[in-house]
Amino acid sequence: MRMPPPRSARPLFFLPLILLSASAAGAQQPAVPTTLPQSVQVKDPFKDLYTRYVPDFLIKDTENRHDPAHWVRNEDQMKLSAESTFFTLNLVDEDSRANALVDAALQQESKGQFRDALKMYQTVIEKYPNQLYRVSQHGVFVPISQYCQRRVLGFPPHELQFYRSLYDARAKEAYDQARRQYSLIGLSEIVDTMLATSYGGKALLELGNAALDAGYHLAALEYYTTVRDFFPDPALHTPELTLKISHCRKMLGASQGSAADRGVTGNSDLSASQLAQLRKVVDTATVVKPPFFSQMASGTNVTADDYTLMPPTVDPLGLKPTVWQEALPGSRSDVIIYTQPVVTENSVVYRHKNIVYSRSILNGELRWVNDLGGRAVWQNRRERMYPQEDLLVQDGLVFTVVSKGGPSLVALDEVTGQLRWAYGPMVASNEEEARMRFEAAPAGGPRAVYAGYVLDNIEGETHTDSEYGVMAFESTTGRVQWRTPLCRLVPGKFAGGFAEERRNRIRSFTSPPLYHEGTVYYCTNAGAIAAVDSQSGRVKWLGRYPYYLAPEIVHDATRVFGALPEWSGLINTGGMHEPSFWFNQRPLLVGERLLMLPVDTPLMLCLDRQTGRVNWSRMKGSGGFTYVLGPTREGHLVLASSGRLNIIKLVDPQDGKTVWNAPDVMIPENHPVIEYPNLGHGPYIPCSITDSRGYTG
Repeated sequence: MRMPPPRSARPLFFLPLILLSASAAGAQQPAVPTTLPQSVQVKDPFKDLYTRYVPDFLIKDTENRHDPAHWVRNEDQMKLSAESTFFTLNLVDEDSRANALVDAALQQESKGQFRDALKMYQTVIEKYPNQLYRVSQHGVFVPISQYCQRRVLGFPPHELQFYRSLYDARAKEAYDQARRQYSLIGLSEIVDTMLATSYGGKALLELGNAALDAGYHLAALEYYTTVRDFFPDPALHTPELTLKISHCRKMLGASQGSAADRGVTGNSDLSASQLAQLRKVVDTATVVKPPFFSQMASGTNVTADDYTLMPPTVDPLGLKPTVWQEALPGSRSDVIIYTQPVVTENSVVYRHKNIVYSRSILNGELRWVNDLGGRAVWQNRRERMYPQEDLLVQDGLVFTVVSKGGPSLVALDEVTGQLRWAYGPMVASNEEEARMRFEAAPAGGPRAVYAGYVLDNIEGETHTDSEYGVMAFESTTGRVQWRTPLCRLVPGKFAGGFAEERRNRIRSFTSPPLYHEGTVYYCTNAGAIAAVDSQSGRVKWLGRYPYYLAPEIVHDATRVFGALPEWSGLINTGGMHEPSFWFNQRPLLVGERLLMLPVDTPLMLCLDRQTGRVNWSRMKGSGGFTYVLGPTREGHLVLASSGRLNIIKLVDPQDGKTVWNAPDVMIPENHPVIEYPNLGHGPYIPCSITDSRGYTG
């Protein structure tokens, strides 16, 4: 994966396709009409996307006899639900006062009173910058400040000009400062807080140019199309903008479109020869399609939890002797493989039971070991949790979780294994950091890592709530760039059993996030999935999903959830429970489809990457044992599950339907000496053997 240069490495103006710069900072606004219409219907920038949206899990029966009524409770239970169409108990950062202001502003808009609406929108932007706003009755939210600013962009031209006359001066100062410092973060702040000014579109163009320079065509396309679709400024709708959009779409394998149907109204800031040169670059650009899809967890390093295809083995029966092998200490009684090694150019790095090891890839010689936290069993059988021990290797560092005083995020030197920085309970500088938990490896981005966290707000024996969110750290120093809370669970809404015996009364789960071209996708495993801007931490969208069929129990740590199957015979030997929560997989992004397997739901979800809409859902395998291996060369998703029958499935990513099931792994045998019936269920195979005397056992 190509990494973009540091934010302050060089000016944004010297970009390969951007000799070709954005419009000048002081461009004059065109003349606008002075008449005010009595009633104007402004197109809604977000809600129109969800007009007919109904989540797939509410309207479709899946192949596993999924009943939509399971996601709805009786009238008394639904009074506790945060959603009206399905049962969920998580809370997001909504504010009734901010929502009331937006509703009042929408009414003023419908009456043509744009000045009054403007005052209300600006109040929301300034006082409630981090609140979320519902854009779908089925639990989809966007930042309320972004909603208000895009509403303002849809105002009549003279009303938009009036708004800009009030706020352009501050935006110009911020814009000029961001350009002087070559700061992408500064430009992102303009997009977040001053989008509707004359400099919001210019900031988007600069961010798009920087993304294009880094080879992030998807991110650049988002910036460019936002300018094209939401900004009415003719000066921004230039021929080069259309060419850049066509180039991005071409590199992503989509149709390019044409300038004629994209509303090119502005004059080019380029000379005729420069514009011709850009057009030639777009026309001659070629796309080299990879032989198969790959999503790497640690950049170019091979990782056990990568979504990719590996070369076929030359020893399918395992007859050849190994080059080297090392036993994992204290694993004789382990039932599950949970260590996820990373293979670098020279080493194999892995974490096992809270200890991090690095071995030579040639002979297995131990290079270093970091046992800062001491040996600890990472799995919690009592809580039905078996998380993977994964890690991230990038920028010369090994990022993982070490439990010492609590699960903390650490960065170790890749060569020596020495601690470079840490964040969390083991180095807490205040009470809040001491209560924060990191239980999954972070995702890597350009000079940054992104980690999901759980913050238990506990004072004495009072558990106020548990907060779920994502944080961004500068990879080499550990400096916190931003922290974004996404949702909360409140123990008061759970019907606690023996609550007085538990200090932490909420059962929480964590999974690794995914970074992709400027966006961090994260599943809280608490009923919410979100897409977050990697520069600013701004939520792009947040969507809710339903829990297991007993949501009031799955997150209630005072109650038992899940049990060993009666047929297992493993009551005292460490067998897995049904359902099990150990499949905390990283999200998988294939094109515009975002595939999620939240730990706290029996559903596998496929969402639209840009909007968070649920395209389709399907039930996981028996007992919740489902693992996504990734796409095949033909594009089918490979799902592996436990059991004997249909343990491998090929799924169509378009609709989530199964296109192929693996046959029975055991060939049925009906013989006088030995018999294996094909019962089609259970991991244990009933059989009967008859000896020479005729006795059967």
